[in-house]
Amino acid sequence: MPAEKFHSLKDLFTRFQPSGGILQARYQKLAETMVTELSMPTEYLMVACDELVDGTARSKLGVPPVIVYLAEKTLTSLNRLDFGVRQQKKFLSGEESSLARPQRVIGVSVPMTTGDRGRAPKPVSQLDLLHKGLDRGHVMALEIGGPDEQQNIVPQWSQWQQSGVWRYHETQVRAFGELVLQAESGAKAQHAVTKPFTALVVVDISLGYQDTSSNTRWSTPSMVRWETTVFRPNPTGYEVLAVPELSRDFDAEMGNELALGAYKNYLKQCD
Repeated sequence: MPAEKFHSLKDLFTRFQPSGGILQARYQKLAETMVTELSMPTEYLMVACDELVDGTARSKLGVPPVIVYLAEKTLTSLNRLDFGVRQQKKFLSGEESSLARPQRVIGVSVPMTTGDRGRAPKPVSQLDLLHKGLDRGHVMALEIGGPDEQQNIVPQWSQWQQSGVWRYHETQVRAFGELVLQAESGAKAQHAVTKPFTALVVVDISLGYQDTSSNTRWSTPSMVRWETTVFRPNPTGYEVLAVPELSRDFDAEMGNELALGAYKNYLKQCD
């Protein structure tokens, strides 16, 4: 299912709500808690991505879709180095007149294997990355349940995306999610998400950009801020626990074994 655009968070959550049963109740509580605890804007240009990379609908697991908040700007100049021929024609003909970029991506982490999925989609900005030292990078990684949709794709500097701090952080968030899910449900991580009374890891990723006239710089993140939390069920809904080891800007000192340290501190909060 392709990503769908919304301007109302209430409409978005209603559109994907499961019908009846325990998973519907969990979905509603999760949505309510995410809005209040993560201070999510309720009226904004946003995209809902409900499909995991293996084709499973997140809503059928009882969790909301990944939500991508978008920013747009009117295209005032066309540097032919920024776009491929096809995209240039769309802009010159007036078929398209604006650029888009993801500002914030929020979703429940679903640890999973990605398999042989081929090349990532083009970024939502449609920027041509050839000869720029940039890669097509997922904001929320596929291996933690991020969507393989262009709204979740940004130009990323190759060192960040392939082997640098961005990539390292993704692996640690996945490892932490597996520790939480397997310990609390006794099931493999991906299947544990379907259990209605298990704790869930939620990621909130904000992107910073340089607001310049350069289309490349406007579309390419210069800063990434991760906030990682655990939504732990209680009799009235969810208790939200911070995970400071996995909540930081990428210019912070990363260190080793973040996932294990985060899990130990999480257990202390549960006592």
